[in-house]
Amino acid sequence: MPKSNREFWESKLNGNRERDRRNLRELARLGWRAIEVWECELGDDAVLERLPGMIRATMPTDR
Repeated sequence: MPKSNREFWESKLNGNRERDRRNLRELARLGWRAIEVWECELGDDAVLERLPGMIRATMPTDR
């Protein structure tokens, strides 16, 4: 959490999290399978190595 303007950032980040939860629920309702990857995780090789498996895990089994 940033040290300056803490109230603003706390409110903004909490709002972003709630918006993301709503969007993920709506996508699921529409039949989509979503994988959430944060921008800060893209520099993490371990996350990138797991991504293909995460994608395969969301694929329908009737293919």
